[in-house]
Amino acid sequence: MAIRALWVGLLLMSLPFSVPAASAEDEITLSETIVRVLQHNPTIQAMDYRAGATAARIEQASQAPPWRVGLELENVAGTGVYSGTDRLQSTLSLAKVLELGDKPEQRTEVARARAGLLQDELSAQRLDIVATASRRYLQVLILQQRIALIEQARQTRQQTLQSVSQRVEAGRSPTAERFRAQNALDQTRLELQRQRHALEVARLKLANMWGAASAGFGALSADLYDLPSPEPFDTLKARLAANPRIAQFATEQRLAEARYRLAQSRRSLDVQLRGGVRHQRQTDDAALVFSFSVPLGSGSRAEPYIDEAQQRHRQQPYEQEQQRLALLSALYEAYQEMRYAYTALETLQESIIPGAERALRDYRRGYQRGRYSLLELNDAEQALIDSRLERVATAATYHRARFEIERLTGTAVQTGVSQ
Repeated sequence: MAIRALWVGLLLMSLPFSVPAASAEDEITLSETIVRVLQHNPTIQAMDYRAGATAARIEQASQAPPWRVGLELENVAGTGVYSGTDRLQSTLSLAKVLELGDKPEQRTEVARARAGLLQDELSAQRLDIVATASRRYLQVLILQQRIALIEQARQTRQQTLQSVSQRVEAGRSPTAERFRAQNALDQTRLELQRQRHALEVARLKLANMWGAASAGFGALSADLYDLPSPEPFDTLKARLAANPRIAQFATEQRLAEARYRLAQSRRSLDVQLRGGVRHQRQTDDAALVFSFSVPLGSGSRAEPYIDEAQQRHRQQPYEQEQQRLALLSALYEAYQEMRYAYTALETLQESIIPGAERALRDYRRGYQRGRYSLLELNDAEQALIDSRLERVATAATYHRARFEIERLTGTAVQTGVSQ
């Protein structure tokens, strides 16, 4: 539970949106989403039990071989003088295997290293789950924005249809233009319905992240277009060491060393001791019995295990370097996507969208005066719609890249965004 609380604190500091206070009870912010996921996600809840099972394995590994009690009967149910039980010999004994070479301690160290490895894996899984929840939150927000824009487009198409109808009734445009305008309006309405259905699916998928079977929340509350400027790549690169998979390298190294020491301990003999009491029925006498045994060739039989542990130990640095390079490459790719989206959104907001709005106003006035055709007006309308939708997609690209950077670094991306 303490680990989960730590993740709550870390991830709430890393939110990529400027999140205003909720104005209605059914609104949900990204911070509230992350808290719900960390507290109620079924996979995260199962992690506590996996960690508990690992603690039990450590205790199992520390156990020495148990004492064994035995009862041995001889000279019974035979033939001749041994046909009865007169010559029965019975032996009650205790036996114990003594493991030499600190085998229980070495097994325990291997189990502890595996437990540490599991903790690193669970930390990485938590980051992955939170990143997935953040992306699903973003998808709902994107669809909300798209629906709002398509609704604006529907209203624009409705106005265009009214203008075309007036021109047709005045005999200034052919009837076919009204059919074309009506078709454009109908297509927009269909797209609006499609996006609304997609929104319902996205909302359910988001609710599933915290174990809910229905989307019991209202509109999301976040500013999609609040994009802090990207930090220098070297700053993000330095944080890569906080990634649980990087931290896992040291744990894997300890595990390899523990396995090697455990393999070496196999060279030591395991001595089996046995002692007890033997009863002679024929004379009604008793005597003590003792025995011990050791396996032969323990040293030579241990060599393949030692060799395997050595080879695994030697391969670790190469595998770790390959994984480090893969993480670095993924971080650089996400960083470049974030930089591109940041500059592209500036261009869209400062140049492309205002230009498309001015062009549409000019085409609308020109169409009323007969200077432009309906086809040209429709093209201008579509250009504005596309540029506004591109703004949504570009902002989404930025936030997806930021989510990926935070997942890869395992730390908050410092932006100074107010929460």
